[in-house]
Amino acid sequence: MKLKKLRNALLVVLTLALVSATTVAITWAATSAKFAPKENNFTNNPLIDLQFQELTFDNIPWGGERGSGPQEGVPEGSSWGEGVTPPTLPNGDPVDKPDDLGFNQAKHYVAGQYIPKNPELKNNSSTKMTSKTTGIGGTGYEVNGTSSDEWVALGVKYSLTIPNTALVVDTTKDNTNKDGSTPAKAYNVKAVSDAKTINFASYTQFANTIATVRTVNGSGNLDASGTTDGIRKPASTPEKGDDKWHDISSGNGTLYMYDTILTDGEDTETLFDCVKINDIGTGIGQIKQAWTTTDNGTTTVRYYVISDPTDSNKLYFVSALPEFKIELTGYAVQADNITTLAAAETALTNFYNSKNS
Repeated sequence: MKLKKLRNALLVVLTLALVSATTVAITWAATSAKFAPKENNFTNNPLIDLQFQELTFDNIPWGGERGSGPQEGVPEGSSWGEGVTPPTLPNGDPVDKPDDLGFNQAKHYVAGQYIPKNPELKNNSSTKMTSKTTGIGGTGYEVNGTSSDEWVALGVKYSLTIPNTALVVDTTKDNTNKDGSTPAKAYNVKAVSDAKTINFASYTQFANTIATVRTVNGSGNLDASGTTDGIRKPASTPEKGDDKWHDISSGNGTLYMYDTILTDGEDTETLFDCVKINDIGTGIGQIKQAWTTTDNGTTTVRYYVISDPTDSNKLYFVSALPEFKIELTGYAVQADNITTLAAAETALTNFYNSKNS
């Protein structure tokens, strides 16, 4: 008879950020910016495990480690080394060179760019299931090679940092350029005293400010016609085993559940396939531009305009597209005795809330 062991839930926190900047004057030029990944693993039971990867972003495989530095572990360069198999884009094409990885592209992103980023999760419980301590009075465990099925979810948090070099516009006061639509002198503009981090309450706020996540349609390319805004979700009502993700957010952050139980060694479909930086324009969700002039009117400087969804009276003029982050957190609960989508959704939501209250 197969040995069953009571196992609780597993939390794995894997945070990967999409961070970049461009420098702007009258002409648009790109420069690099820091990238500060944060990867943590937390478990409340030593017998279950969950892994994360996004190969087209950093080419770090399941269980791989970036190391102590932000670039460590991520290849760079104009060609892959001999014998290296490049990661594959959703359309089946290989990533041409390390510099085309999303991680490296994100260091100098520009408006309208599609950046590869394809997060997915894997049940890795068997590596935890084979450990044991022998001997009389031992405190270890013997699991006889059993493994755990898992329900999994990905939590996604979006944030954006306004640098202390930005200018802030109070839209409650007279300002002929407050919408960023015409090149006119900006009034009631002052320097931001400290850097400000905007934590978006929803994906919609994030998408209306700086970028969208997009899913490839079939074998399409990373472009407007080949991708769809949002996560890889079912066409209608989620069904058990459909290999899609659905939103189970409960007002305490954004959480997406995978609709298929993962047995040991199985992995999910990607949550999404790329991040698209918003276009330059004047509509909702587009990156706007503004101009300011010196008092004598002889110098014109162009800025990006970033609205603050947490304060409708504030607009920020930034001379470079600001650093932003997409933080991904993996969650898993043991699937024994959780046989329906509804029960799994409740278990994952409760576990998520216990870690994010």
